[in-house]
Amino acid sequence: MATEARQRVGLPTGFLSDRPSRDGDLRWYAIHVPEGREDAVAGKCRQLLGSDLVEDCFVPKYERYMKREGAWRIVVHPMFSEYVFVSTRDVRALAKALGQLSFPAPLVGRRGRTYAPLSPSVQAWLESVLDEAHVLRASEGR
Repeated sequence: MATEARQRVGLPTGFLSDRPSRDGDLRWYAIHVPEGREDAVAGKCRQLLGSDLVEDCFVPKYERYMKREGAWRIVVHPMFSEYVFVSTRDVRALAKALGQLSFPAPLVGRRGRTYAPLSPSVQAWLESVLDEAHVLRASEGR
């Protein structure tokens, strides 16, 4: 029986900024993690990295309606499979701290000696559509 390769959802083209952030700016960075381990890695990063380095570590999610056994239910899925977002003001210290963890959690978007944050427009859009739990809520028709 032939099996189809699963299509992986990566970060869209243009998601990362072309320019590095200035020191002290609060920016979002993407961390690549094993598929299905996004929530676990985000929790471990929040616990192990400390609030002085990481202001937030989260998995952006979205709601969608699914019909199962005749009933509609809201199901929450990660927006980007295999990615965790972290907000920090010091990406160099973050990269060093991530390298010392006992599990792989590399930053995405290395550009020479620095890392590319999410583009300012993408970060602003995500901040505007995600709620406090970092979930894009499904719209409801009437």
